[in-house]
Amino acid sequence: IQTLVSKKTPIKDIAQILKISRTTVYRYLHK
Repeated sequence: IQTLVSKKTPIKDIAQILKISRTTVYRYLHK
């Protein structure tokens, strides 16, 4: 996830790529 974020990948795209919800991505980022 951090690699994708550092490449400025939109949250919704990360969620689709990894088959997880956007909420999960946000939670991961705010640990």
